[in-house]
Formats: sequence, C-alpha cells, structure tokens
Amino acid sequence: MEMETSTANNLKQKIEDNSEENNQKWTVIETADLESVDQFWSSIEILNKNLHIVLPRVCGSVLAFSGKLLSPLNKKAINFKSFASFNLGENGNAVDILEQLKVCGMDIEMIEDTEIYDAEVCYITVQKLILNLQGISTNLWVLAIIDHKDNEAMYVLLQSPTQESTSAKLKVQSVFPFKICYKDCSIRLMKVENDKQCDSYWLKNTLLTKLLKWAHSLPSSKTPVKSLSLIGIEEYVKLYHTLKEKYGSHMVKIWPERTDPQKFVYEDVAIATYLLLLWQKQQEEAGRPQWMQSFVDLGCGNGLLVYILSSEGHVGKGLDIRKRSIWDVYPESTKLQVDTITPSDNFLFPDTDWIIGNHSDELTPWIPVIAARSSYKCCFFLLPCCFYDFTGNKYQRQNTELSQYADYLEYLKYICEVCGFKIQIDRLKIPSTKRICLIGAKRTHIETESDMIHTNILQLLESKSDKGKNVGENGSSEWMSGFKARESVERVRNCTQLDSGLRVQIVTMVTQHLLAKRRLLKVMTDNGEEKMWNAGGVMSIGEIAAAIPTSLLQQFKNECGGLQTLLKNSHHIFFVHNGNVQFRTPENVHNKTAKNKHSKRKKESSVLKHKIKPCWFHENHPDGCFLPDEICTFKH
Repeated sequence: MEMETSTANNLKQKIEDNSEENNQKWTVIETADLESVDQFWSSIEILNKNLHIVLPRVCGSVLAFSGKLLSPLNKKAINFKSFASFNLGENGNAVDILEQLKVCGMDIEMIEDTEIYDAEVCYITVQKLILNLQGISTNLWVLAIIDHKDNEAMYVLLQSPTQESTSAKLKVQSVFPFKICYKDCSIRLMKVENDKQCDSYWLKNTLLTKLLKWAHSLPSSKTPVKSLSLIGIEEYVKLYHTLKEKYGSHMVKIWPERTDPQKFVYEDVAIATYLLLLWQKQQEEAGRPQWMQSFVDLGCGNGLLVYILSSEGHVGKGLDIRKRSIWDVYPESTKLQVDTITPSDNFLFPDTDWIIGNHSDELTPWIPVIAARSSYKCCFFLLPCCFYDFTGNKYQRQNTELSQYADYLEYLKYICEVCGFKIQIDRLKIPSTKRICLIGAKRTHIETESDMIHTNILQLLESKSDKGKNVGENGSSEWMSGFKARESVERVRNCTQLDSGLRVQIVTMVTQHLLAKRRLLKVMTDNGEEKMWNAGGVMSIGEIAAAIPTSLLQQFKNECGGLQTLLKNSHHIFFVHNGNVQFRTPENVHNKTAKNKHSKRKKESSVLKHKIKPCWFHENHPDGCFLPDEICTFKH
C-alpha cells in the first residue's frame, strides 16, 4: 500500500511540474478546407468509433473507458511523459483507468453514455488497440481528449515504447501524439513541435484523407456494421494466429487447386476462427461448456473449412456438386461427399446444430429455409457472395436506391424473418469485398409455433416459383419446381474453346471497322524514316457488337465475358479499356497499368518470347507494324 501511494505521488509530481521543459508546443503540419464544424465533428465521431481502421498493423479497438471532466483542463500544461507512465498491462479496466487519470490531476467522472453531445463538456476516452500480430504480449492504450468548446481532439498513447517493442508496434506508436482542430473553415492536423519520431507522412496522407472523406460523406440513417461485433476481437486475434500456424502455412505449401492459396486458405482460416468463437459464445450462453456443435457445410467447395472445424473437435460434413483435388489430401476424419443439393425434404438435417453457407452460390437463399425446416434447434451461418434467387437464377435488384449487394442483403434478411429467425449481422475480417455475414442462432417464435412458420415459408416459395406451381404438389418432395442447380462439370468459359476460324473472322471484322475510322500517326520504318500509320478509331463494345452479324454473336454468347473477353484475349492487337476498343498503338503499347501489372512476368519470359511469334500488324495491317523490326518483340 505504501509503495502504491509513493508511485502515485511521484506520478502526480510529474503532472504538476509545468516547466517549459515539460510543456508541449504544437505545430500545424497540414490543413484542408472544410465548410462546417458539424462536418468536422462528424468525422471525429467516426474516427473515435473506428480508430483501428486508420492505424497500421491494428485489427481492432475496444472502448475501455469513457468520462467527462468536471473542471477545466489546462491542455497547454499537459506532460505527455506522465501518460507514458500508465500501467494498464493486458487487461486494464475502467476503474484502473479512472484512478490513474485522477492521479494525473484530472477532475473526471466516469460515464456510460459514450455519445459525445454536450458542447460545454470536455470528454475523455481510452481505447485499447489490438495489434494483428502474433507474439505481441502488450496491447496499446490510446487516450483521446475531445473538447467541443475549443473544437479539437487530441490523441495520446498511455504507454511508452519498451525494449521488447517490435518494429510493427513501434510503427503504431510513431503516429502519436497528434491533434486535430477546426478553425477558420479548415481542418488542421498538428503534431508536437520538434517531435522527430512522428510519422508526418501517415498523418497527412492516411489520417487526413480519411477524415475528409468521412466529413464529406452523406449522413446515413443506418449504423454501419462493425467488424467482429458478435465475438471478442482479442480472442479472435489470438485464435486466428494459432489456426494460421496450425493449418494455414502447411496448406499453402501443398495447395493443388488453381485458386490462389494466399487468399482462399487464409480466408477459410479466418471464417473457421469466427465460427469457433461464435460457437464458444453459444456454449457459454447455454451453460453447456462441453457442447461441440455439429454442422453441415452446403456447397463446401475446397472443403478446407470442414477440415479445420472437424480437426478442432466439431462433428460435421461438407456437400458439394463436384469433388476438388484437395479433398484427397485431408484425413478420413474430414467428411466430404459429392451430392447435387436440391432444396427438398430429402435435404433436411434434423440432428445438425448449424447449417453453413459459405459462398454457397445458388443455395444462398435456401440456407435459412433448410435450417428452419430441419429442426427448431438448427442454426445457420450465411456468407453471401454471388447474387442468386430461389430458382437458381441471378437475383434482380428490387431497390435501385441501394447497391446490388446491399439490396441482396435486404432480400436475404427478409427470407430469414419469414423463416422465423432473429437475424444478427456481422462483418468478417477476410480478404474479400463481400464480408457481411448473417447469423441465425435465435428464433422469433416458440417451438410450438413451428408449423405456422413452415406454412409461411411454403407461401413464400410458392410466390417466388418461376412457374407458379404449388410447392410440393402432386406428392413431390421438392420445394421449388423451377430450381436450377449448377452443372456438375465446370465449363471453360473464357472464349479459349471457340473455333479458331470464328475468332479470326471476328478479329478481321473489328479490324475493318477500326481502320475505317482513319486516324494517322507518325511512326518510324525499319530504315529509320518517318511514315504515316493508320491507328484507326475508337469504338465501344456495344458499337462493335451491333456491327457483327447476329448469327456470329450467337455462337459465343454463352462464353464468359463474350465479345469483350475475346478482344481482351487478343491483347497483342487490341487495347480494351473502360468498355472501348482500339488498336494497340505507340500511344498505349506501354500503358503504365498494364506495364506495372505484368512487368515481372514479361521480364522473366522476354528472352523466350522475343522474335518467336509472328507480328500480327506486320502481316495484317495495311501499313504494316508501327514498330521497327529491331524494337518489335514479334517476328517480322
């Protein structure tokens, strides 16, 4: 007790020492125009709720303390060294933080309402930053002083770097302290004067860019979904790195599929991490710590998710319309089977706890239906990607005021409500633009009302049937007469299977139309002399399609990408960009985007390709090639 009192007195003495040596002076490093103070506070509010998304190597933040000052704070006399002396460790709680802030001389009161609204009050918040790195033993704690009266927000670290700090941790620490102010219709970014460690580049190019984007964004009536809101972020980071080390590295090395293992392996590791923690939370709420939930993954694809969940002790299986090469790598405990899943009474799982729909394509809207009709206890996890309706056709957007993705999510939520689920929404941390998942773990009805819910489901399906046929009529067990499953054999649909004669015919037609839009450029001949070369015009894909006979277009209308894909495959002839087509000319042959994208591959293979293939322009263009023979990589 005496030691604690002595430490507190020493810390308080540091605060009270307001000499010029300890006082902090701020300097403006960047300013930007901003119309109103309301825009400023709108952006600060978003920053406070999402501080982790602007910081390097940070995957999440947790609000650990929120309070308001009862008496004015002399911000000019703040000594940041005192904040660096905070001792919060791994699990500092609000009471600990309050006591240490009081020791620092703050007359402060803890509050539960974290919304900042009173213009006469200065608010103090403390957030715990969770670093997305393995082996990090200490979290970072950030104190924010939110002063509406002076229109400024200050952010300071509560712990100083230690000798054990990693380079990544030091990277995060280098951005603090900083201050954001609003004055004279401009937002000002400030750092401590003579702070050579401050990452000014990050402040100007990352933080300020985000603040301005948030300030100018239209206010939304809907609160955005926060990442991993249904589970603990700290637990997620720890378990993710454990599973990544346990399964990820090995699977990346032996991955036999054509897909990118860096994306698909670690994405499934992340999804498995989320599900395991979600199920652990369900176990705790049910008071059944030994309960290992069973599962069925419908449309399991490569089966990696099934493999990880099964290896972690959960009994389950995966079904898919076709087998993948990776299936042979998994142990016998990983249950995977080939099956064409047709929504019907034949595909119910009454003894299963969870139905999983992870990028389940045409089965996506059926996942909550199958879960609801399987049993009252059956839950589901749904991560939608491609947009399908009940019939297996592409979903047609209903609300044009929303994006197609947002509208599809609303469509799925409506289905879940009809199926009697109290839906929960969360955002996963995966390398994908489609990261919103729907969780159906709770019901809106009691078990005795299940028959009523099943009736509502049948009425919904009947209204969505493309043939207007009653669901299950004439004794059929199928729920949707018009449902179309995927083909069991994946078709090659990139125009590479087209007849070579047809490809030549299309290329010739496009060439003639481009040449007719005559445009002359000066180019060099093999003799070093100048000549005029017809670079042709620019046509849209639609204009080209209209100029090609319908009979020819029908021959490749089912190919993925169609006409545009065919022209892109002929990239040595045509330059396709933003839906427009023109010849590959001296103006775009060295296009920066294409050069950056393929520079490494071209460098590795340039020796092999040089002068092997014939030059299309040399043989087919009326004016020959636009490059001299010694420069052109194709054979003249």
